[in-house]
Amino acid sequence: MTTDDQFIQYADRIIFVDENTASAAELLTWDLKTYLSNVVIVGRSTFGNGVGQKVFEDAKQRIMVYVVSHYWNVMRNNVSNLCITPDIKIKGKSLDSYMKQVR
Repeated sequence: MTTDDQFIQYADRIIFVDENTASAAELLTWDLKTYLSNVVIVGRSTFGNGVGQKVFEDAKQRIMVYVVSHYWNVMRNNVSNLCITPDIKIKGKSLDSYMKQVR
């Protein structure tokens, strides 16, 4: 259990994203941005993957089942094919490109 004097206050929460940011990482980014006032997203637009799939296979019985699920953000919106647009856009792919924006 933590007490108030152990709680760390952050001025900003900075999340780095790019076109490879997908699925749960996108949901976490979206939800933090929705519910916290001090979140800044830096990078390039995300992948927009709001769909997951799982395959169950039984070769002996020749059965294969595909289960498709859609990810929903905390606002109960289906986020399939929706990219996150950063607050601060960058062009480079190096860590330094991101860190320049943070500094």
